[in-house]
This record gives sequence, C-alpha cells and structure tokens, in this order.
Amino acid sequence: FPELRYVSLNNNRLQRLPDTGHLPSLQTLALEGNRLEGLPDWLLECPNLTTLNLSNNPWKALPARTLE
Repeated sequence: FPELRYVSLNNNRLQRLPDTGHLPSLQTLALEGNRLEGLPDWLLECPNLTTLNLSNNPWKALPARTLE
C-alpha cells in the first residue's frame, strides 16, 4: 500500500497489528480503544508518520526506539 496515508482502526478490539510491509506515505494512524499491549517495530519505519493515536489501550511494552 505505497500510497496509503490515513488509517483508522479505532475501537476494533485489536490485540496486535499485522505486518503490513512498508508504508512510506502513511501520515496518520488511529488505534484508539483497542486491546493493544505493544507495537511492532515496523511502525517506527514509517518516515512520514506524524499523527499516532494510541489512547485507551492496555500498554505493556513499546519498541525500545519509540522515544528516540
């Protein structure tokens, strides 16, 4: 999905995100209100991601590079 820019997966009871491959154009990812406990490393490889909504998920772990 090289041209995908906006994805909303709010309130879908997701427990993990699938490996989607490279998403070079992704700018906004909305994941509010799921059951995510962590994020995959591939998410940090999205060079144009500027908005990431992670609220209302039971977090246990984030990738080590998240705060870099």
